Amino acid sequence: VRHFCQLYFKYPRHWRMTDFVESFRMYFKFTYKLDIDAGKTRKTTWLNSFQSNLSQFRRQLKGRGVPFWLLKFVRMTAKEKRTLEMQKKQRMVDESVGIVRINGPAMLDKARRLLLSDDPATLVVALAALTGRRSSEIVHSGTFGHPQEKHDHPAYWSHFTGILKQREWDKNKVVAREIPLLAPREDINEALERLRDLWPSDSVQEAGSLYSHPISKATKKEFPDVAKLHEFRKTYAVIAYEHFNEKRYSLPRFASEVLAHKS
Repeated sequence: VRHFCQLYFKYPRHWRMTDFVESFRMYFKFTYKLDIDAGKTRKTTWLNSFQSNLSQFRRQLKGRGVPFWLLKFVRMTAKEKRTLEMQKKQRMVDESVGIVRINGPAMLDKARRLLLSDDPATLVVALAALTGRRSSEIVHSGTFGHPQEKHDHPAYWSHFTGILKQREWDKNKVVAREIPLLAPREDINEALERLRDLWPSDSVQEAGSLYSHPISKATKKEFPDVAKLHEFRKTYAVIAYEHFNEKRYSLPRFASEVLAHKS
């Protein structure tokens, strides 16, 4: 970015923005080929790395005062965007192989009933199914506040904080997300309060070490077809996509948003 800005402000007529974009493109094609030739396994292609770094490059240029008419050239081609979208959809299909089909309405009905349970492990299972959150977010860190945006059904939306799996040094880490809930927010928070009264914890690490085993047993008992609590994140995302996709996102983008992945 520093090199680019030096060239731009010193010799504005003697270079082309497309040369920089092509340099990005060739670099990530080259490094991807090196990895493949070396026998390394990569879940994504060079296009994913190209998109991520090009977006970061564009943000930094914008922050340094480069005008918009130049920034519009810092982008992928339409063909590259289509290819990347197809790859994302195919990856979701590939990852879905082996997932057991479940009865969505029956699962939701049971999870909502389990919110009334007096067993803390069962409460974690119900909350995971209805919110898509990780177990440690449910037991310790997560909060389901009132939504900060307008929604068609605000009682089923929350401004969620306490997101885990973030790098502390990352300036662009996700600290909060507006997420849909598969049960009324009031019911979710009542169950969450009872859970934390029954299962107090002073840290995420303590919550994991103390409660992971009973949570695993409760998941297998109540939802044997699901078996692993983390699988509820997938079912939650798909069900929420069908009923709460207000911005008409693609499924991969919607899932990334509501699961609070960095985008």
